[in-house]
Amino acid sequence: MTKINKRAFLKALKNTGGIQSAIAQNLNVTRESIWRFIKLNPDIRISVDQEREKIVDLAEGSLFSQIKEKKEWATKFLLTTIGKNRGYVTKQEIVHERGPEPVQLIIAEKADRTRNYDKTKNLIP
Repeated sequence: MTKINKRAFLKALKNTGGIQSAIAQNLNVTRESIWRFIKLNPDIRISVDQEREKIVDLAEGSLFSQIKEKKEWATKFLLTTIGKNRGYVTKQEIVHERGPEPVQLIIAEKADRTRNYDKTKNLIP
């Protein structure tokens, strides 16, 4: 089993996006060896997390470019993720006919935390 040292690891980490198989390939070791090394070295975990943040930044930049080009899918994605606090939430309505009156269920992604429930689990407006 090849011993991995921190200096070699940090050099191999550069420009991998923190992807363990890419780091392993750079060091000519298994992905499992990389996983164990990261687990045993919390300071290395921080470096891997920082490298992964770089690819998230890259993806956000790409998304921003798509939004500037007025790509509808990108705008919708941004609004239903980052724009949730402004009311852009994906909701699904399911209507089930039962008897003379329909029963309507509205399923939302998250519960409204601004409402309170009493001890009997009844909604208090």
